[in-house]
Amino acid sequence: MEREAYLQLMRRTDAAAAGFLALITRLERDGHIKTAKAPALSAVLLPELMAYSCALQRRQGRVAEEVLDLILPLLVAGESTEQIRGGILRRMEDFDKEESLPGAYLGLCRFDAMAQAYQGAFYSRMRTDNPGCLTEHYLALLEALWRLGGGSIKEEILLDAEEELRSKQKESLL
Repeated sequence: MEREAYLQLMRRTDAAAAGFLALITRLERDGHIKTAKAPALSAVLLPELMAYSCALQRRQGRVAEEVLDLILPLLVAGESTEQIRGGILRRMEDFDKEESLPGAYLGLCRFDAMAQAYQGAFYSRMRTDNPGCLTEHYLALLEALWRLGGGSIKEEILLDAEEELRSKQKESLL
């Protein structure tokens, strides 16, 4: 990908990730999204998504650590970078097992099932616009991270992963 297109995609992805996390953080703060134990969904969503994307890239034959170096600036800058990087690399090992899916995504599936019921009545009661399924935003970020990591959106590994994630999304919405 040419340099300017890469930088533009990185800026858009960064903005989308920030907006997505802001929405999830608001839903957590208002008590609509809860986790059984720490950490909060908003704290693990992006690192876990990066770990999942890097694990998929590794299956494609890329060096996962190099991919992580490309996409990590979207998440963090400063002193905690190495600690977060290490956590992402450890979490990647869980995704090396092809049947393992991101827990944050599965949590979003459950939330979407509730929030989208009855034509999105949840958002109507909140007096806010329905952003659609949050899992769709997650999948868009996965695709962006895949491209930023050097992948093509037509690669079979990504398409298979998206299909598997979409099947979980459909199961939860039934």
